[in-house]
Amino acid sequence: MPDRTSATCTDPVKCKACGVIIQNKINHTPDKDKPTCTEPVKCKVCYASLVAAPGHKPDRAKATCTQSVNCIVCGAVIDEALGHTPDRTMATTTAPVKCKTCGIILQEKLPSTTKPFSNVPTSPVVEKPTRPFGGLIPGLTTEPDTESGTEAPTYAVDFSVNTEQLDFDYKGGKQYVNVYGFKGTIRADRNTDASWLTVSVNGSTVSVEAPRYTDGPSRTGHVDITDTGSGNSVKITIRQEGLEVPALTTKDSPIIFQKPADKKTVTVNGMMADSVIHIEKPEWVSVVGNNGIYTVSVGENTTGLDRKGTITIIDTKYGRSLSISVQQLKDKYCIVSFDTNGGLGQYKMGDISAPQGEPFEGYLASAPAAPENKVFDGWYDSKYGGTKYTDTTKIPKQDRLQLYAHWADKGYTIIYDGNGADSGSMDSTPAKCNQRVQLATNRFKKDGYRVESWNTKKDGSGKRIARESSVYNLIDGFAAEGTTVTLYAQWEKAISVTISYDVNGGNNPNNIYSITTKTVLFQ
Repeated sequence: MPDRTSATCTDPVKCKACGVIIQNKINHTPDKDKPTCTEPVKCKVCYASLVAAPGHKPDRAKATCTQSVNCIVCGAVIDEALGHTPDRTMATTTAPVKCKTCGIILQEKLPSTTKPFSNVPTSPVVEKPTRPFGGLIPGLTTEPDTESGTEAPTYAVDFSVNTEQLDFDYKGGKQYVNVYGFKGTIRADRNTDASWLTVSVNGSTVSVEAPRYTDGPSRTGHVDITDTGSGNSVKITIRQEGLEVPALTTKDSPIIFQKPADKKTVTVNGMMADSVIHIEKPEWVSVVGNNGIYTVSVGENTTGLDRKGTITIIDTKYGRSLSISVQQLKDKYCIVSFDTNGGLGQYKMGDISAPQGEPFEGYLASAPAAPENKVFDGWYDSKYGGTKYTDTTKIPKQDRLQLYAHWADKGYTIIYDGNGADSGSMDSTPAKCNQRVQLATNRFKKDGYRVESWNTKKDGSGKRIARESSVYNLIDGFAAEGTTVTLYAQWEKAISVTISYDVNGGNNPNNIYSITTKTVLFQ
């Protein structure tokens, strides 16, 4: 009596009474060749994890100022770009503003002009900053020159900024505005059109950060930078080029599986070259692929019910997703019973459930133990005769099927050994168990000897078999199909007979008749 209706991936069907294996375990069937960064390889049948997901492989040790750390395999963002860190609050005439991390110049050093006093040759050279972008023109003030009695000019920088416009691409990022000539503290206020920006102030530097923008062609916002001490202000224009990303679409939804262990190809339109895809799916569905081409597959539906679910393809980089309906109709099964039909062991073998319309491969029971002198010939739908069922035969669309083991006479081969013969050779003789076979005529020769018989042992201690007789079942009844049996020639001295002629009173005038004596050797 079987302990279960069918074998699983890890457990065979055993007899509850004696423990003998009735049907071997079927082993796991991987749903794909290899795992992805985030999805393991699972068994199509039982969904057990066979190979763990290896995780992402970063293409550098850490993020840089402008480059995120991506996975080498799937392109997913592992660490965001760090952004630049300025090494000073503002540029001077001798030093630019650089990033502390990567050394890139964020603001060039200010150009300088010299204005010596012609009437005071000993006066020092005073640097005057050029007019930066935006702000007011620097004002000129004078102070008396104590040595010459004249007024020596000095230069003061009025409130200004190094740029009145910042430009971002769709990837966004962070840029800086340097402020000069302020008397109080700096305040940065977003206009109503700049709610998408993040603005902060650090000393004389205003940082403006724009997020990734993939929802339109471009957008513009404004930020007011104000000196609380003087009340002066300047308006900064921020422009960001957008990237129009199409919606994800497919013509392959819904997906309906009507056969067990089936698969279908799904094409998703609208993928970007740098899209980062995450897939959510029901446990009983497998989805593999990339670049918008995916293979969706299911195992057998043994629940007895139709299964429904949703596959969601999410582009995490561009914030969009696509839902695909998937349905698997319940499998229709045929209960197959196996009768050993004279084979050794149990009369009945365990039943199996096989999906209708599918090939029998993997569902036919193993060959039972053969009776004596027989070999397994396959499974048939009748005890005698009938149709043979092989791996390629389709499982019938019916509720039950009874199959019977058929047995054929075991074949073996008889070969002949001259056992010391001087010459001659003999072809082998094919034979079948339970059938008589005629031995071949002796073709071996040995001077002065004759073959008296054949023997299954070289020294004649085995079974003696008469010359040119018919034989029956020369092999053991449980020997393997195709076993060979060797018959050894057994030699004996040949009988020599001399024949003489006597005219017995008759006349042979002039020796008309030639009468000679002959010796005959009987083989």
